[in-house]
This record gives sequence, C-alpha cells and structure tokens, in this order.
Amino acid sequence: FTKGSKTVTGTNTSWNTTVIPVGSYIRSNDWGGWYRVAAVNGPTSLTINTEYTGRTWTGQYNVIRVAYTKLAGTATTRQHQICLKCHTGYAWGTGEPPRAQSSGVPGAGFWQQTDVAVDFDPVNHAYHPLFQRGRNQPPSGANPNWATSAGRKNALTATGASNPNTGLDNTFVDGWGTQSLVECMDCHDHPIPGSGPKGPHGSSFKWLLKGMNPDTTVRIASGAIIYPNRSGGTSGGTPFSATSFCANCHRGDVYRVSALEVPATMYGNLSRYDHPANISAGRCVASLPQHADADATYWPTDCMNCHGGDRPGGIHGTSRGIGAHTGDTPPVDEQGKRFMNGSSWDGHHLGQAAGSSLGCYTIDVANDVSNCTDHDGLGNDTAPVVYGYVWE
Repeated sequence: FTKGSKTVTGTNTSWNTTVIPVGSYIRSNDWGGWYRVAAVNGPTSLTINTEYTGRTWTGQYNVIRVAYTKLAGTATTRQHQICLKCHTGYAWGTGEPPRAQSSGVPGAGFWQQTDVAVDFDPVNHAYHPLFQRGRNQPPSGANPNWATSAGRKNALTATGASNPNTGLDNTFVDGWGTQSLVECMDCHDHPIPGSGPKGPHGSSFKWLLKGMNPDTTVRIASGAIIYPNRSGGTSGGTPFSATSFCANCHRGDVYRVSALEVPATMYGNLSRYDHPANISAGRCVASLPQHADADATYWPTDCMNCHGGDRPGGIHGTSRGIGAHTGDTPPVDEQGKRFMNGSSWDGHHLGQAAGSSLGCYTIDVANDVSNCTDHDGLGNDTAPVVYGYVWE
C-alpha cells in the first residue's frame, strides 16, 4: 500500500476477480480504513477507488465482500437506511467517491467521503453502535465504583423515564447505555439543539456535526439532576463549547470536555481510565476545542486527539493496526481496539489487566489532523487503569 496511490501491489499473490471481486473492500492491517476495489489488474496488482491515506506499508491485508441491494417496496424502519443510499458505495459503485465540501482541515483540502456502512460494520475492531450494540461490554461488576460512587446513575432520568444504569451504563448521560443504538442525527443535526433547520443536513458546522446540547442531564443515585455540559453542573450554568458533541452521549462529568470546561464535581473513576485525573490539561486537552494554545487535534472536539481522529470516518468505526511507532518499546495493541485511533497517535497499548498502565505514542511530525508530537520518542505511560477488562 502506497500513501497517495490508488495502486495496491501484492507479493506472491494470486489475485483475480474470484478471490477479490470488483466492488469488495480491502484494507491493510496497519491502517483503519477500507478501500473499495475498482479493478483487478493482475495476480499482483489492484486498483482501489480512492488514494490510500495511510503510511506506505508492506504487510498483511483483509478483504470483505459488500453487496448493496435495493429492496423495492420495503418500508424503512430506521433513519440510517435512507442515509446509506447516498453515503455508501451503493451510490458511487466502484467509481471515485465524492469529496465532501464541508470537510478538510488546514492545508488538507477536501476529503473524499468514506463508505459509511463499512465504517460502522461490526466486523471492525471498534464501531459506534449503528447496526448492533457496541463491542465494549464489560461485566457489570468489573468496576466497584459503579455500585458505590455518588455519581452513579439513577434508574430514572430527569424526566422520569427508565434510565440504563447497570455497569458501564453509568458513563453515559440520561437515556443512553451500553445497549443503545445510534442514528445519524445523533451526531449530525442543527448545531443549536431544538432550533433552525433540522435533520442531518441542517448543520452549519464543518462535517455537518451536531452541536453540544447544554441541557443534557444525568440523574444520579441520590435523585439530584446534573447538567454536565454547563459550568457548575446546574441548569443555569454557562454552556460549554458548542462543538463538543461527544458530550451529548458520553458524560462530561466522567470524561471532561476540555481543560477549562469541567463540571463542578467529576466522577472520572466510573470510566476504565480516569480521564480528569490523568490526562494533561492544556496538552492532550486544550483550553477549548480547536484552540491553538496547545498541541492538539484539528477536529472540533478534544476527544479525537485519542479517539477516532486519525482519518475521515475513523470515529464511525476502525480496524487500525498496531501502528508505526518504533522509538523504544514498540506498542503491541491494535489502535482500532477501543477507538484508540486518535489523530495524534501512531502507537498505543491498552493496559487491559487490572493495575496496568495505558500508554500512547504520538506522531513524529504534524500531519493533516494533529500537531501533537509530545510523546514521539519514548511514548507515555500513564496511571494504572481503574479496572481490568480484556478487549473482545
């Protein structure tokens, strides 16, 4: 696989349209993106329908076969079934995908769209739960804090509806949990919740992203209602950054929104890794998303420094491999696991056993999506994880 090229060259391969049909998808075991096969040129040569965006790499690969079939007369039951008609290879076939006019970061131009159905495919190491529940399903007793923390969730939401509150559910806002499924409008909608043109094309933000909802709530065990996306955690607090859309589902009082945007009380130990206690404020987490006062991601939320920011579509789903870092002790875990495909990272180890430490290795030089190079040499081992859980 050669960066910037549509040609994939095999060694000792016997490629033909039976082994790798035109229209199937191929990826390197190094990079998280899937590329549609446009032509099989011979036993050792393929053409993919868009330029390879990973680093130039030689190694193993994977192939999946994807077929899109129009089901005439079948009613849609979920929103994404409509969206996939235009945002997958069903629309552009083996031709070159269109370039998204709102996309791109400084100096990178407009990026080509990814096949959204393949991004979200549960075959990936990590995926947001569009087609089925998420992969991260630790046992309900894995973290003792889920049963004892004052910040654990109530069985009822702020409005009195049933509230998922078992195990890892406690890291989500009201109404969301480990069994929840997402739809396109959960992340793509008008930037000001409840106003303006609605729907996935109603946003004025880049990438048609939804804005952060300042009225998101968490009802905790005591019955108190927290507004984690507002200063002070109260309904009258100042709303945090409008671009921090991750906090619409993932609790800001567990993970933190940015260095300056921190609810009055934090419950970081509800997560497997205590983000507020251990992540360097003003470095990994800038003062405000996209501020130039720190080594940070170019995406609109700080979360993507470490999660899902390595490429367009990387936050939908990823199967990125172990990474490129070779400076000291090489990382051994695939970055796609648990969405550790951050914009700033080229290596990672998960810290899966209780008491072990998570580690990151950043890029050597600034790239299209990040300018953070703080740990490009020796890497960074952080504090031990709160509880052990092996990726599955």
